[in-house]
Amino acid sequence: MPSENTLHKSSMICTEKEMFSTYWLLPKATRFKPSGGEVRMLAGIWNWLLDIDWIALISGAALTTLGLGVRIVMREPLKAIASDARVIRWLWWLTPRRPFRGRWEVTWKVNSTRFAQVNVDAVPVYQLFSSVTFRTTAVLVDGSAEDCVFIGKLHERNLTGRWYNPEDEERGYYGVYQIKLHAGLKSGKGAWTGFSNDGNIQADELSMRRL
Repeated sequence: MPSENTLHKSSMICTEKEMFSTYWLLPKATRFKPSGGEVRMLAGIWNWLLDIDWIALISGAALTTLGLGVRIVMREPLKAIASDARVIRWLWWLTPRRPFRGRWEVTWKVNSTRFAQVNVDAVPVYQLFSSVTFRTTAVLVDGSAEDCVFIGKLHERNLTGRWYNPEDEERGYYGVYQIKLHAGLKSGKGAWTGFSNDGNIQADELSMRRL
């Protein structure tokens, strides 16, 4: 036996159907007629919908969603391999962020018979997540050139890491460094320390500023 609620719903459905069917039986004079302004508004909305390139819109949204999904899935594996300078240089575009974009002027001082006392180079700086790398070239006293790779981690305003000679990373001259960025994140100052196989240890100033 149908319940009271079922009978009530059934009567409501019948009533709605009857109301819908009887609308077209009403005299035309009593039916709803949109005003001229409403007609123009609806026509404008319809034309606006027709002007949208729905294929391009859907394709763009799909590509954006796919790219976001890939970045989320690959985030942890990329962080795990971001300790390699080459990986950071190749994949920095996945996580572009402040402050390390564009070129920076790197200056380091040393008391040496091989290098000039002050060495300056303008280089691109790459950042992948919190990993940062850049490569400088210094002209030696004899006129030859020597490269140096810096790689580190940015924590708040402190960039801390190591540097090495890329031609002989295992046995060449190497060391550590730290730079504290100023409040505007456009420059920073710190120090480097170097070690060699003969036990010679040096340390001096290291600074960088965005160009």
